[in-house]
Amino acid sequence: MKALIYDRRENVIDWLRGVLVGPDFHITATATDPVILYNLLRGRQFDIAISGALEACEFLDVYGSIYWKKPPSLKKVCLAAFTSEATLDWALQLGFDDLVDGAQAHEDTRQQLIDLVRGERIPQTSHCVVEPPKDDSAHTITINLHDQIDREIVRLIARGHSDREIAQCVFLSPQTIRNRVSRLLDRSGARNRTHLAVLYVRGRVTDSSAHLDESA
Repeated sequence: MKALIYDRRENVIDWLRGVLVGPDFHITATATDPVILYNLLRGRQFDIAISGALEACEFLDVYGSIYWKKPPSLKKVCLAAFTSEATLDWALQLGFDDLVDGAQAHEDTRQQLIDLVRGERIPQTSHCVVEPPKDDSAHTITINLHDQIDREIVRLIARGHSDREIAQCVFLSPQTIRNRVSRLLDRSGARNRTHLAVLYVRGRVTDSSAHLDESA
């Protein structure tokens, strides 16, 4: 099985090299920036592509720009520092085929990827984070963002960034980011950050003129 790894962190790539050993996998290529990723996806055939969670939206942007009409059989996997039902929902809603827990044993990760490529694994998700509240009078579940900073905060949340990382990107304090996120959750009706990110990806969080996820 030919594997492509996309992550900006060399230690993550090295970790995956330790996971994808043996006769079942061959790491055909690694990429650390979107230009290299674009050229690799256009020029080679892979059975599976593994992207870090922080690069998830970037990976899908590049992938979608090439294969938006006729996608290949390539399996797309998101690698996260931890997994839960919510993060699995998030990854599947983005467009990945599965989510890998970076904290689990190498053997478990390797077998999970093998089963996925062979079609023997179908990730189950409750989709609980994307269902609107039963009482729509309490929340509209849609929010129009006119503030540029709020739009950037939602975009970065969907890319998996923490409040501290977002604060560094928009030059505000982490406490200010937490206050803004809390306000966004109240206004959107989202139950948590993951739900807000899913609404963003689904185009339910919009600015005044276009869906925010067009630039995700």
